[in-house]
Amino acid sequence: MRAIEFFGRIATMLTMDFGGIHTVAKLDCLRRCLDAFASALGGRKPRLKYIDPFAGCGVWSPKQHKRPGGFFPSPTLEFEGSARIALNFKFDEFLFADKDRSSVDKLNGLRAQFPERRIQIAKAKADGFLREICEATNWEKWRGFVFLDPFGLPPRWRTMRAIARTRAIDFLLLLPPGINRLLTRNGKTTPANKALDRFCPSLGDACYREYEEGGLLQPQAVCMKVAKPHDVANYYGTQLRTVFRYIVQAPLPLNIVGATYYLWGGVGDNNGAAERLEIMQRIFSDREIRWRAKQHYRSTQRP
Repeated sequence: MRAIEFFGRIATMLTMDFGGIHTVAKLDCLRRCLDAFASALGGRKPRLKYIDPFAGCGVWSPKQHKRPGGFFPSPTLEFEGSARIALNFKFDEFLFADKDRSSVDKLNGLRAQFPERRIQIAKAKADGFLREICEATNWEKWRGFVFLDPFGLPPRWRTMRAIARTRAIDFLLLLPPGINRLLTRNGKTTPANKALDRFCPSLGDACYREYEEGGLLQPQAVCMKVAKPHDVANYYGTQLRTVFRYIVQAPLPLNIVGATYYLWGGVGDNNGAAERLEIMQRIFSDREIRWRAKQHYRSTQRP
């Protein structure tokens, strides 16, 4: 299983534009969804908890064009990451985690800038960290917002079920391209494809079709992959609807060179869920999100 996760991260790294246009777009969605969530639930009796199990270091830096003929590198530009964005909103508690020690150290530095906020930081793997929170929290007294921004593969499916069982957590989930790239071209019963079922039930079976080759005399069944990246994303959404009642109608595709990320969102099954989902759906339906992201990202580039 560790090999599957490792190669999932590698598959994403090969196509990932670190700090690219998709980063601007997803963080724009996060900022707007957090604003809607805090506005809808702020001031009410349930306390608010923000959870970021893939928090990173709290900031991100765009790729920059090299200055022709320059002897010194351009100064690194830094922008607010998900953790820093969340701290702009009035949550009662912030829970950040990352498995990288250097990122955790930077998050601790970020916490020092907000001494008035209740912030907990852990060096931990996202799935275990998140499931522990789901099981240990009294969700009659709390409401939560989770931002799931995995690097290579999505969270384990049992983690998604744990979130759904709380009926109190709204979420954004960025589906990375690694899960699609690990589906082999043929043979849906390979160990790799079966292992992917731990991240999305029956994904291996749903992405293949059986054909017959060899003609009438020697017919032979051949299993070939037919699913495109958007098919995988849509099937993932279909599975989300089996455990969550309130899910956006369709994912928001965030295209970069060589890969496509898909942003899914949903809200907890509690009072006001329909209204919050309607707001989230309007955010996802905003056709200018990617245009604004592209303009912002271009402004960070240095000639």
